[in-house]
Amino acid sequence: MNPLIIVAVLLALISVVGLAKKNRELFLTGYFVYGLLVFGAETNEFISNENTISLFVGFLWLIQAVLALPVRAKYDSETVKKDRIKICVCFSLINLTGVLVPGISPAPEVTFYIHLVMSVLPLAVIYLLSSGKIVMEK
Repeated sequence: MNPLIIVAVLLALISVVGLAKKNRELFLTGYFVYGLLVFGAETNEFISNENTISLFVGFLWLIQAVLALPVRAKYDSETVKKDRIKICVCFSLINLTGVLVPGISPAPEVTFYIHLVMSVLPLAVIYLLSSGKIVMEK
């Protein structure tokens, strides 16, 4: 088994723990590092085999890493709340790509489930933000 799969599972667990603790930085850190991991793996695949799909996938997850860049700034306005929801929708859609097209992964039988979890977690955050169960920082 590819050791990157174990790292990917751990990063998904970091985001799960971040959601459970309602810790924004921890949640985003999982997505940030996961995005960098996929970008690095897919860039390496592109360099080795010149597969343009790998380059596309790598940059898609690089977008996730940029969106998830954890920042310690206070998020206290309604506009920021809407932006957080939009970012979570992007996380969900990016990872839904890994669910709908599992062949883009080096181990589709495992990463399918990782992407499934990583596409559902942001939907939970959206629900919690919309229902007021995650309070915006002051």
